[in-house]
Amino acid sequence: MDAAEVELSVNVYSGDVSFLEETYRHIAKQLDYPFTRRRIVVDKSTATGRFVNSAADEARLDEILSSLRTDGLVDAIDEIDWSDDERRRVLSKWLGNADSSARGLDGSAVYQYLWALDTAQSAYILHLDADVLFHVEDGCAWINEGIRTMRENPAVAVITPEGGPPKAEGARGWLLGPRSTRPQDSDWHVSASVSTRKFLMDLEKVDESLPLRAQQTSHSLEQMITDSFATSGLQRWSRNDDHTYSIHPRRHNRNHSQNLRGLIDLVERGDVPFRRTGYRWDIRTEGRHFAPWWIQLQRRRLGAGIARFRSRLSWPITLRR
Repeated sequence: MDAAEVELSVNVYSGDVSFLEETYRHIAKQLDYPFTRRRIVVDKSTATGRFVNSAADEARLDEILSSLRTDGLVDAIDEIDWSDDERRRVLSKWLGNADSSARGLDGSAVYQYLWALDTAQSAYILHLDADVLFHVEDGCAWINEGIRTMRENPAVAVITPEGGPPKAEGARGWLLGPRSTRPQDSDWHVSASVSTRKFLMDLEKVDESLPLRAQQTSHSLEQMITDSFATSGLQRWSRNDDHTYSIHPRRHNRNHSQNLRGLIDLVERGDVPFRRTGYRWDIRTEGRHFAPWWIQLQRRRLGAGIARFRSRLSWPITLRR
């Protein structure tokens, strides 16, 4: 296994500035893997739809990127080429129509992802959105296992880690708490859909199946890739693992930004609340859904405070006779 065939690629835009720096530094620490290069792909086009963000700050984005480069955490920072010729070339190759929409109906990225994939320099690419968090206990063995899985199975073109840590499901889980281990039928399972949030992709397999055989090119890129995989026979496999996983903040709100450092600490330590709402792979920070995370954060802070207090006590005590 040649471990040096994988490129890390993270898509960012100015609306990510409230969480980008801390999250990327976390990613760089958790994914300690010999990537051929760690690349940040920057979209400086005008956001539309639900991606319009009043807090977007391009000057701050440039400062963050400069800081990450200075600290040696990124090897390449590339701005997406939105020229007509380049856009038409990429859309024609990937979607079969140079006039396809560069964005989904809700303003979601399409061309941005495709350009990043098309300009990658390695056989495999590990793509991440800028807000994804990781808990890794296997030393990134899942990446090598994923590559081996794709090499051994011609249909497998995309690999993903487990989506989130264990979570209470049903009355039994909420009452009795987590089981010590989760029974597994196999290490990997076939997933019905393809997410653009994070994936390890065999670019050569996908390239051979282009253009994407999507039913409609006006939908989200996730739906287009999912439709195309179903038609072409390609598959996404995900790893069953309660100890190495990714998790995603569902909303980029004040609870997310103000508590990001603590949330990252919970994920890195594997100390996330078992009794929580929403999907297993989401951190929910909206209203009452944030309560389990807030309680866990207070427990961590209280524990850290007690530890600091104990460390300041004067020991040992000298006893007089």
